[in-house]
Amino acid sequence: DDRKKPVYCEVTLTKEGKNPAVLTVEDDGAGFDEVTDVWTFFRSTEKRDSATVSGRFNAGEKQLLAMAIEAEILTNNHTVIFKNGERKHTKHRTPVIAGTKITASFRWNFTEFEAAVQQLKSVIPPAGLRFVVNGELIESPKLTATTRVTLPTVLLKDVDGVAALRQTRRATNVQVLETKGTPTLYELGVPVCALDHEFPYSLNVEQKIPVPMTRDVVSKSYIERLIGLVLESTAMDGISLLTDDHADATFIKASLGYITDTDALGKVTKDVFPNAVQWSSDTQANAFATLEGLTVLPRGKFGRETIDRLKQNGILPSAYEQFGNKADKSREQGNANTVTKVPVHCPNCDNE
Repeated sequence: DDRKKPVYCEVTLTKEGKNPAVLTVEDDGAGFDEVTDVWTFFRSTEKRDSATVSGRFNAGEKQLLAMAIEAEILTNNHTVIFKNGERKHTKHRTPVIAGTKITASFRWNFTEFEAAVQQLKSVIPPAGLRFVVNGELIESPKLTATTRVTLPTVLLKDVDGVAALRQTRRATNVQVLETKGTPTLYELGVPVCALDHEFPYSLNVEQKIPVPMTRDVVSKSYIERLIGLVLESTAMDGISLLTDDHADATFIKASLGYITDTDALGKVTKDVFPNAVQWSSDTQANAFATLEGLTVLPRGKFGRETIDRLKQNGILPSAYEQFGNKADKSREQGNANTVTKVPVHCPNCDNE
């Protein structure tokens, strides 16, 4: 908090013919706190102490440099050059730049080059930062809602004298964003991976997400939990994110299992299944529900815990719960009208 925050970050990535791609990133922030961070792998970093700051492995820029043919970093009064397998560090008497500038070249073909440009443009800039990629000002996606949920995260903690990253849970804001392409999971504005659960929005989690060093994947259960908690929290705020178009989406079954608030569960199920009843083993009750124009949801639509919550709170009844009396009465009338067969004997031969 006591260091200068950048107000702009400008990125250019170019490639001409068979020449290497050239990346330049420049900002007007405080620069590297310790210049040795430029080349020290896995060094402890203060970013680990805060869940609301991206970064924890102190490996990101080193991975960039490892991929580069050559690179130059200007930060405050330092110049660091990587070339021909060697590192040259020069410390100047006065600052050479107000902020940081990194220039690096890469042996990328045009497919890799275009993919890198798209990734850069998909970043959600922090509030107050002017983020430009190849001359294009990058705007944040349209915000649908901001909600607060409690999610797993990682923090540097000291346990019995040993400092290490520990799993914990913290309340955080999550931005629900409209998307024109593939819905994406973001960590503090940095794209992590596609949601891949047919969820219609992108989600930007404003704290560290439990990811491996590749930073491009999270567990399936984390995404299901995130979607479920977002649905619950927005429903409690009176916001509808889903419609009956999402009734068959793959995220529904697992994510509804994380909605424990009764009112929220009722609102979400009403939005997604507005004219439906749950499947019943009573086929006649299912038939009556269908005749009434209701959709009988297939067996296995919900998890066991969700079914119990729905039943305990009278939400989304089964076909029998809604039409059981009618089905039972129909069966009684049918039995009463059944013709009973009475054996008749021939008076001459006594045969039946």
